[in-house]
Parts: sequence; structure tokens; C-alpha cells
Amino acid sequence: MNHPRRWPVGTGPYKLVEGFSLPDKRTDRVVLEANPAYWDATRLPRLHRIIFDNTLAQHDAVELVKTGEGRVDLVSELSPLETLRVARAPLPKW
Repeated sequence: MNHPRRWPVGTGPYKLVEGFSLPDKRTDRVVLEANPAYWDATRLPRLHRIIFDNTLAQHDAVELVKTGEGRVDLVSELSPLETLRVARAPLPKW
């Protein structure tokens, strides 16, 4: 049965501790922390905490990804055309 849920469900390697992100609404930040009770001890999280900063406009975040500035690591909910533009951008020169 398919239930339209609006909250995280599951026992993944990270647990949601702050915020939310929906297609039409999101908080300024989403914080995930390692789940010490994760069932697969061979694949425990390598990072204790992950923070998603949602304060940038998507267009600005995409430009930062494409320019390789290093301030933005990922952008979600891209259109197929924008995904292609990011893929064609030169790799960062770290």
C-alpha cells in the first residue's frame, strides 16, 4: 500500500535531527547525525554529522557547483537540462 508520508521513515545510517526538505517547502538547514543503532556494522557512517544549508537560492547554488568554487557540494531537485549543464561544467581545480 502506498502511503503519502511527509516524514522520514526507516533505519538508515543517518537519522534526521533537525529540519525538513519537501519539494515545495524546506527549512534553512537540515541536519543528519550518524545512527549508532544502524543494523549493518560493516557500513557505519563515516561522518558524525551532515548539515545541508538551504539558504542559497537554487540558481546560485548551481552556479557555485558549476564554477568549482567548493562552497557547494551538491544541489537537489535539478531539472534534466540543468543537470546536463552541471555535468558539462569543467571539473574543479582543487
